[in-house]
Amino acid sequence: MNDTLRFIFSAITAGACIGIAATTYLQLGGLGGCALFALGLMAVVYFELHLFTGKSQFCWGRRKKDTKDSLSYGRLAAILALNIIGCAAMTLVSDPSGFIVDPGAIVGKRIADGWFESGIRSIPCGFIMTLSVRSARSGLWWPLIFGVPSFIICSFPHCVADIFYYAACAPSLSASDWVALAGVYPATVVGNYLGCNIYRSFSPKRQH
Repeated sequence: MNDTLRFIFSAITAGACIGIAATTYLQLGGLGGCALFALGLMAVVYFELHLFTGKSQFCWGRRKKDTKDSLSYGRLAAILALNIIGCAAMTLVSDPSGFIVDPGAIVGKRIADGWFESGIRSIPCGFIMTLSVRSARSGLWWPLIFGVPSFIICSFPHCVADIFYYAACAPSLSASDWVALAGVYPATVVGNYLGCNIYRSFSPKRQH
């Protein structure tokens, strides 16, 4: 398999892993559902899959050609697009009748918060994701195990997981809802991206 196909399958699978995590959360709810959501990110880290919130930390400013993990903005955008496909596809095999948590309530909160608040609230999620990924890559999994439930409990938006919630309640969304989400979603993406890179303001350059 060539590198392009590996990249495509990796990013789609990463999105699917988050879709599985989101399904688990909606099916179980509560602290248990939040905790089991972490399995999705564990799979992403273990298999070194391409997830937007895992890779955003490697895309900042001019690309460093001597850093193997560095990414261009175009490649990062491609990762997000493929993550969206993989995550949305998981709604096709999920069972909405078993959802304890209503995805419509999650989406409704995003709309009620608006683009600015959603964007701001997305920053801590990005920070938690970078902390989780960097720690897990070093063999320390506790930040991931505790971090993922934390951002869910705090209702910090995750731009890939939110796609599952959007898709799961799509039939019930009105045209005005989609217009509102068209402003909220880009703000969520930007907020996650900034949060993923906020460590640069206090970490030594050698860790960037």
